Amino acid sequence: MTNASRRRFAMALATIAIVLPRPAEAANFAGTWVIHGTMGKPAVAEVNPVCVFTQDGNQLKGTCKGPNGVGPADGTVDGQNIVFHWAHVATSYNGMTATTTFKGTLGAVDAMAGTWTTPTVPDKTGTFTAQKVK
Repeated sequence: MTNASRRRFAMALATIAIVLPRPAEAANFAGTWVIHGTMGKPAVAEVNPVCVFTQDGNQLKGTCKGPNGVGPADGTVDGQNIVFHWAHVATSYNGMTATTTFKGTLGAVDAMAGTWTTPTVPDKTGTFTAQKVK
């Protein structure tokens, strides 16, 4: 292979590397989040946990505690998007034991919003907002 051929080949590889999509860098969701969500109009369910997350790359772990339930949370981050599952156990008569799933997007600084589902209210999806406090 001639020097000119090598240069053309190197330029072609560089062009391919520039064009190929790169995975989105995971946003930082680590910290304490105050979440408020409702489901239905009128509201048939509410969720109000405070969640504390640690993040390792795109993996999320932590705990959430609400007025009527507590338990571990885990999930994944993809760019500005997050999906996490809170496996809560009832801590009061009004609490329910289930796994609630949250799907959100980081918006303004230290804020996110999205949807949530729970098997205790089948066939319905709620909305939530969250604010990072630490």
